[in-house]
Amino acid sequence: MLVLGIESSCDETAAAIVADGAKILSSVVASQIPTHEKYGGVVPELASREHLRKIEPVVDEACQRARVGIRDVEGVAVTEGPGLVGSLLVGLVYGKALALALAKPLVGVNHLEGHIHAVLLENKMARLTGDPVEEANLPSVSLVVSGGHTSLFLVEDGGHPANSHPVFNYKRLGHTRDDAAGEAFDKVAKLLALGYPGGPVIDQLAPWGDAEAVDFGRIKMKGNPLDFSFSGLKTAVFYRVRGTPLASRPSSDAPGAKPAKAPVQTNCALIARPRHLTSSPASKTPWSATSSSAPWLRRTPRELTRFLFPGELPAIPFCALASSKPPGHKDFDSSSLPPPYPPTTPR
Repeated sequence: MLVLGIESSCDETAAAIVADGAKILSSVVASQIPTHEKYGGVVPELASREHLRKIEPVVDEACQRARVGIRDVEGVAVTEGPGLVGSLLVGLVYGKALALALAKPLVGVNHLEGHIHAVLLENKMARLTGDPVEEANLPSVSLVVSGGHTSLFLVEDGGHPANSHPVFNYKRLGHTRDDAAGEAFDKVAKLLALGYPGGPVIDQLAPWGDAEAVDFGRIKMKGNPLDFSFSGLKTAVFYRVRGTPLASRPSSDAPGAKPAKAPVQTNCALIARPRHLTSSPASKTPWSATSSSAPWLRRTPRELTRFLFPGELPAIPFCALASSKPPGHKDFDSSSLPPPYPPTTPR
Protein backbone atom coordinates (compact mmCIF):
# COMPACT_ATOMS: atom_id res chain seq x y z
CA MET A 1 0.00 0.00 0.00
CA LEU A 2 1.36 3.42 -0.97
CA VAL A 3 0.59 6.26 1.43
CA LEU A 4 1.24 9.94 0.79
CA GLY A 5 2.15 11.80 3.97
CA ILE A 6 1.75 15.59 4.17
CA GLU A 7 3.18 17.77 6.95
CA SER A 8 2.60 21.53 7.35
CA SER A 9 2.32 22.09 11.09
CA CYS A 10 4.87 24.91 11.35
CA ASP A 11 7.48 26.36 8.99
CA GLU A 12 8.34 23.40 6.78
CA THR A 13 6.29 21.94 3.95
CA ALA A 14 6.96 18.21 3.67
CA ALA A 15 5.66 15.23 1.73
CA ALA A 16 6.70 11.59 1.68
CA ILE A 17 5.67 8.35 0.00
CA VAL A 18 5.72 5.28 2.27
CA ALA A 19 5.22 1.73 1.04
CA ASP A 20 3.45 -0.86 3.21
CA GLY A 21 4.28 1.07 6.37
CA ALA A 22 7.83 -0.24 6.18
CA LYS A 23 9.79 1.71 3.56
CA ILE A 24 10.20 5.41 2.81
CA LEU A 25 10.34 5.75 -0.97
CA SER A 26 10.81 9.52 -0.89
CA SER A 27 10.86 12.39 1.58
CA VAL A 28 10.93 16.02 0.42
CA VAL A 29 11.09 19.00 2.77
CA ALA A 30 10.82 22.68 1.82
CA SER A 31 12.36 24.98 4.41
CA GLN A 32 11.14 28.50 5.14
CA ILE A 33 14.25 29.75 6.91
CA PRO A 34 14.99 32.53 4.36
CA THR A 35 11.45 33.86 4.89
CA HIS A 36 11.58 33.99 8.69
CA GLU A 37 15.22 34.62 9.56
CA LYS A 38 14.93 38.40 9.15
CA TYR A 39 12.30 38.42 11.90
CA GLY A 40 14.18 36.12 14.28
CA GLY A 41 11.35 33.60 14.46
CA VAL A 42 8.40 32.06 12.66
CA VAL A 43 5.72 34.54 11.51
CA PRO A 44 2.50 32.45 11.31
CA GLU A 45 0.89 34.38 8.45
CA LEU A 46 4.04 34.18 6.32
CA ALA A 47 4.35 30.47 7.10
CA SER A 48 0.82 29.88 5.80
CA ARG A 49 1.55 31.74 2.55
CA GLU A 50 4.74 29.76 2.01
CA HIS A 51 2.83 26.50 2.47
CA LEU A 52 0.37 27.65 -0.20
CA ARG A 53 3.25 28.26 -2.62
CA LYS A 54 5.10 25.05 -1.98
CA ILE A 55 2.71 22.28 -1.06
CA GLU A 56 1.78 21.24 -4.60
CA PRO A 57 5.34 21.20 -6.05
CA VAL A 58 6.60 19.42 -2.92
CA VAL A 59 3.99 16.67 -3.32
CA ASP A 60 4.79 16.43 -7.03
CA GLU A 61 8.51 16.03 -6.34
CA ALA A 62 7.85 13.40 -3.67
CA CYS A 63 5.90 11.37 -6.24
CA GLN A 64 8.60 11.83 -8.88
CA ARG A 65 11.38 10.72 -6.54
CA ALA A 66 9.34 7.67 -5.52
CA ARG A 67 8.66 7.00 -9.23
CA VAL A 68 4.94 6.77 -8.71
CA GLY A 69 2.03 8.74 -10.10
CA ILE A 70 -0.38 10.60 -7.86
CA ARG A 71 -3.11 8.13 -8.90
CA ASP A 72 -0.97 5.27 -7.59
CA VAL A 73 -1.37 6.61 -4.06
CA GLU A 74 -3.76 4.43 -2.07
CA GLY A 75 -4.17 6.65 0.97
CA VAL A 76 -3.42 10.16 2.22
CA ALA A 77 -2.15 10.98 5.72
CA VAL A 78 -1.93 14.60 6.83
CA THR A 79 -0.98 16.39 10.04
CA GLU A 80 -4.10 17.66 11.83
CA GLY A 81 -2.38 19.14 14.92
CA PRO A 82 -0.89 20.40 17.10
CA GLY A 83 0.71 23.30 15.22
CA LEU A 84 0.07 26.74 13.74
CA VAL A 85 -3.61 26.96 12.79
CA GLY A 86 -3.09 28.61 9.40
CA SER A 87 -0.27 26.26 8.45
CA LEU A 88 -2.24 23.19 9.48
CA LEU A 89 -5.22 24.43 7.50
CA VAL A 90 -3.23 24.55 4.26
CA GLY A 91 -1.99 20.96 4.54
CA LEU A 92 -5.30 19.59 5.82
CA VAL A 93 -7.43 21.20 3.13
CA TYR A 94 -4.99 20.13 0.40
CA GLY A 95 -4.97 16.57 1.77
CA LYS A 96 -8.78 16.48 1.95
CA ALA A 97 -9.16 17.77 -1.59
CA LEU A 98 -6.61 15.30 -2.92
CA ALA A 99 -8.20 12.34 -1.13
CA LEU A 100 -11.64 13.38 -2.41
CA ALA A 101 -10.41 13.78 -5.99
CA LEU A 102 -8.65 10.41 -5.92
CA ALA A 103 -11.47 8.69 -3.97
CA LYS A 104 -8.90 7.46 -1.45
CA PRO A 105 -9.05 7.27 2.36
CA LEU A 106 -7.78 10.20 4.41
CA VAL A 107 -6.15 9.86 7.85
CA GLY A 108 -5.50 12.78 10.18
CA VAL A 109 -2.25 12.36 12.12
CA ASN A 110 -1.29 13.87 15.46
CA HIS A 111 2.03 15.67 15.06
CA LEU A 112 3.51 14.26 18.28
CA GLU A 113 2.32 10.73 17.53
CA GLY A 114 4.04 11.06 14.15
CA HIS A 115 7.35 11.71 15.91
CA ILE A 116 6.96 8.52 17.91
CA HIS A 117 5.95 6.43 14.90
CA ALA A 118 8.99 7.77 13.02
CA VAL A 119 11.12 5.85 15.53
CA LEU A 120 9.27 2.62 14.82
CA LEU A 121 9.40 3.15 11.05
CA GLU A 122 13.13 3.91 10.90
CA ASN A 123 13.83 0.99 13.24
CA LYS A 124 11.83 -1.34 10.98
CA MET A 125 13.63 -0.04 7.88
CA ALA A 126 17.04 -0.49 9.50
CA ARG A 127 16.30 -4.09 10.44
CA LEU A 128 14.96 -4.89 6.97
CA THR A 129 18.22 -3.67 5.44
CA GLY A 130 20.24 -5.88 7.80
CA ASP A 131 21.55 -3.20 10.19
CA PRO A 132 22.41 -4.69 13.61
CA VAL A 133 19.94 -2.58 15.61
CA GLU A 134 17.78 -3.53 18.54
CA GLU A 135 14.13 -4.04 17.77
CA ALA A 136 11.85 -1.26 19.02
CA ASN A 137 9.43 -3.17 21.24
CA LEU A 138 6.51 -1.90 23.29
CA PRO A 139 5.93 -0.73 25.94
CA SER A 140 8.47 2.06 25.65
CA VAL A 141 9.15 5.50 27.04
CA SER A 142 9.56 8.04 24.23
CA LEU A 143 11.28 11.39 24.50
CA VAL A 144 9.89 13.81 21.89
CA VAL A 145 12.06 16.86 21.25
CA SER A 146 11.01 19.24 18.49
CA GLY A 147 10.90 22.98 17.88
CA GLY A 148 7.76 23.57 19.92
CA HIS A 149 7.40 20.39 21.98
CA THR A 150 9.37 18.61 24.68
CA SER A 151 7.53 15.64 26.20
CA LEU A 152 7.92 12.17 27.67
CA PHE A 153 5.33 9.54 26.74
CA LEU A 154 4.72 5.98 27.84
CA VAL A 155 3.71 4.08 24.70
CA GLU A 156 1.90 0.77 25.11
CA ASP A 157 0.52 -1.81 22.70
CA GLY A 158 -3.26 -1.62 22.85
CA GLY A 159 -3.76 -4.86 20.98
CA HIS A 160 -4.52 -5.92 17.43
CA PRO A 161 -8.26 -5.77 16.62
CA ALA A 162 -9.44 -8.16 13.92
CA ASN A 163 -8.61 -6.99 10.40
CA SER A 164 -7.02 -3.84 11.75
CA HIS A 165 -3.63 -2.32 12.43
CA PRO A 166 -2.12 -2.30 15.95
CA VAL A 167 -3.60 0.16 18.43
CA PHE A 168 -1.26 2.28 20.52
CA ASN A 169 -2.05 3.76 23.92
CA TYR A 170 -0.22 6.86 25.13
CA LYS A 171 0.29 8.29 28.59
CA ARG A 172 2.11 11.57 29.01
CA LEU A 173 4.67 11.22 31.79
CA GLY A 174 6.03 14.75 31.57
CA HIS A 175 6.14 17.84 29.37
CA THR A 176 7.56 21.33 29.29
CA ARG A 177 5.72 23.86 31.43
CA ASP A 178 6.89 26.80 29.33
CA ASP A 179 9.42 26.87 26.47
CA ALA A 180 10.36 23.77 24.54
CA ALA A 181 14.04 22.83 24.24
CA GLY A 182 14.17 24.05 20.64
CA GLU A 183 12.63 27.38 21.60
CA ALA A 184 15.19 27.82 24.37
CA PHE A 185 18.02 27.30 21.89
CA ASP A 186 16.54 29.80 19.41
CA LYS A 187 15.81 32.46 22.05
CA VAL A 188 19.29 32.20 23.55
CA ALA A 189 20.77 32.44 20.05
CA LYS A 190 18.76 35.63 19.49
CA LEU A 191 20.15 37.10 22.73
CA LEU A 192 23.66 36.32 21.46
CA ALA A 193 22.96 37.72 17.95
CA LEU A 194 23.67 34.34 16.38
CA GLY A 195 20.81 34.53 13.89
CA TYR A 196 17.88 32.26 13.20
CA PRO A 197 17.51 29.35 13.56
CA GLY A 198 19.96 29.50 16.42
CA GLY A 199 19.80 25.94 17.72
CA PRO A 200 22.18 24.42 15.15
CA VAL A 201 24.61 27.35 15.54
CA ILE A 202 24.75 27.04 19.33
CA ASP A 203 25.16 23.28 19.05
CA GLN A 204 28.14 23.75 16.71
CA LEU A 205 29.76 26.36 19.00
CA ALA A 206 29.14 24.47 22.26
CA PRO A 207 32.09 22.04 21.97
CA TRP A 208 34.43 25.05 21.82
CA GLY A 209 32.93 26.76 24.86
CA ASP A 210 34.05 26.66 28.49
CA ALA A 211 31.67 24.54 30.55
CA GLU A 212 32.97 26.18 33.74
CA ALA A 213 32.73 29.81 32.55
CA VAL A 214 29.21 30.42 33.84
CA ASP A 215 27.15 28.26 36.18
CA PHE A 216 23.53 28.64 35.13
CA GLY A 217 22.45 25.99 37.62
CA ARG A 218 20.43 22.84 37.08
CA ILE A 219 16.73 22.85 36.33
CA LYS A 220 14.78 21.29 39.21
CA MET A 221 11.03 20.83 39.05
CA LYS A 222 8.49 20.90 41.86
CA GLY A 223 5.63 18.47 41.59
CA ASN A 224 6.16 16.10 38.68
CA PRO A 225 9.94 15.47 38.46
CA LEU A 226 9.53 14.36 34.83
CA ASP A 227 8.35 17.81 33.67
CA PHE A 228 10.67 20.26 31.88
CA SER A 229 11.19 24.02 32.12
CA PHE A 230 13.55 26.18 30.05
CA SER A 231 12.28 29.74 30.55
CA GLY A 232 14.49 30.22 33.60
CA LEU A 233 17.58 29.27 31.62
CA LYS A 234 16.67 31.79 28.91
CA THR A 235 16.25 34.52 31.56
CA ALA A 236 19.56 33.60 33.21
CA VAL A 237 21.36 33.96 29.87
CA PHE A 238 19.64 37.32 29.29
CA TYR A 239 20.92 38.76 32.58
CA ARG A 240 24.35 37.22 32.05
CA VAL A 241 24.95 38.83 28.63
CA ARG A 242 23.13 42.13 29.24
CA GLY A 243 25.55 45.02 28.87
CA THR A 244 28.32 42.83 27.41
CA PRO A 245 29.63 42.51 23.82
CA LEU A 246 27.85 39.13 23.62
CA ALA A 247 24.50 40.93 23.58
CA SER A 248 25.25 42.95 20.45
CA ARG A 249 27.36 40.71 18.21
CA PRO A 250 28.20 37.04 17.76
CA SER A 251 30.26 35.59 20.58
CA SER A 252 32.97 34.50 18.12
CA ASP A 253 33.60 38.21 17.38
CA ALA A 254 33.81 39.31 21.01
CA PRO A 255 37.45 40.02 21.94
CA GLY A 256 38.72 37.45 24.41
CA ALA A 257 35.27 36.04 24.99
CA LYS A 258 34.96 32.40 26.07
CA PRO A 259 31.33 31.40 25.52
CA ALA A 260 29.78 29.32 28.24
CA LYS A 261 28.19 26.05 27.32
CA ALA A 262 24.61 27.26 27.71
CA PRO A 263 23.32 24.18 25.84
CA VAL A 264 24.78 22.03 28.63
CA GLN A 265 21.92 23.01 30.94
CA THR A 266 19.32 22.34 28.23
CA ASN A 267 20.83 18.96 27.43
CA CYS A 268 21.15 18.08 31.12
CA ALA A 269 17.45 18.79 31.60
CA LEU A 270 16.61 16.42 28.74
CA ILE A 271 19.01 13.81 30.09
CA ALA A 272 17.88 14.04 33.70
CA ARG A 273 14.32 12.93 32.94
CA PRO A 274 15.31 9.59 31.32
CA ARG A 275 17.81 9.07 34.15
CA HIS A 276 15.09 9.66 36.71
CA LEU A 277 13.10 6.87 35.09
CA THR A 278 15.72 4.34 36.16
CA SER A 279 14.39 4.65 39.72
CA SER A 280 10.71 4.82 38.74
CA PRO A 281 8.16 2.04 38.17
CA ALA A 282 8.86 2.34 34.44
CA SER A 283 12.54 1.49 34.94
CA LYS A 284 12.27 -1.79 33.07
CA THR A 285 10.50 -0.24 30.12
CA PRO A 286 12.50 0.10 26.87
CA TRP A 287 12.61 3.68 25.68
CA SER A 288 13.14 5.51 22.46
CA ALA A 289 13.83 9.09 21.42
CA THR A 290 12.69 11.15 18.51
CA SER A 291 13.92 14.60 17.63
CA SER A 292 13.62 17.27 15.01
CA SER A 293 15.57 20.03 16.72
CA ALA A 294 18.35 18.50 18.82
CA PRO A 295 21.47 17.62 16.80
CA TRP A 296 23.10 16.01 19.84
CA LEU A 297 20.33 13.37 19.82
CA ARG A 298 21.22 12.25 16.30
CA ARG A 299 23.52 9.42 17.30
CA THR A 300 23.34 5.68 17.05
CA PRO A 301 21.20 4.07 19.77
CA ARG A 302 24.22 2.68 21.64
CA GLU A 303 26.15 5.96 21.37
CA LEU A 304 23.21 7.89 22.75
CA THR A 305 22.71 5.39 25.56
CA ARG A 306 26.30 5.92 26.66
CA PHE A 307 25.91 9.69 26.23
CA LEU A 308 22.82 9.75 28.45
CA PHE A 309 24.32 7.44 31.07
CA PRO A 310 28.11 8.03 31.16
CA GLY A 311 30.04 5.41 33.05
CA GLU A 312 27.11 3.05 33.38
CA LEU A 313 24.57 1.33 31.20
CA PRO A 314 20.92 1.86 32.11
CA ALA A 315 18.67 -0.86 33.43
CA ILE A 316 16.45 -0.18 30.42
CA PRO A 317 17.45 -0.93 26.82
CA PHE A 318 17.50 1.90 24.32
CA CYS A 319 15.51 0.91 21.27
CA ALA A 320 15.69 3.36 18.42
CA LEU A 321 16.24 6.92 17.32
CA ALA A 322 14.55 8.97 14.62
CA SER A 323 16.00 12.18 13.25
CA SER A 324 14.33 14.88 11.20
CA LYS A 325 16.01 13.60 8.01
CA PRO A 326 15.03 9.98 7.33
CA PRO A 327 16.52 7.80 4.59
CA GLY A 328 15.61 9.15 1.15
CA HIS A 329 15.28 12.71 2.44
CA LYS A 330 15.77 15.58 0.01
CA ASP A 331 15.56 19.33 0.59
CA PHE A 332 13.18 21.02 -1.81
CA ASP A 333 14.66 23.64 -4.15
CA SER A 334 12.20 26.54 -4.24
CA SER A 335 14.34 28.75 -6.50
CA SER A 336 12.19 27.86 -9.51
CA LEU A 337 8.95 28.99 -7.85
CA PRO A 338 7.50 32.41 -8.68
CA PRO A 339 7.98 35.14 -6.06
CA PRO A 340 5.42 35.28 -3.25
CA TYR A 341 2.24 37.20 -3.94
CA PRO A 342 1.12 39.18 -2.08
CA PRO A 343 4.58 40.15 -0.79
CA THR A 344 5.54 38.26 2.37
CA THR A 345 5.85 41.34 4.56
CA PRO A 346 3.94 41.36 7.87
CA ARG A 347 1.75 44.35 8.56
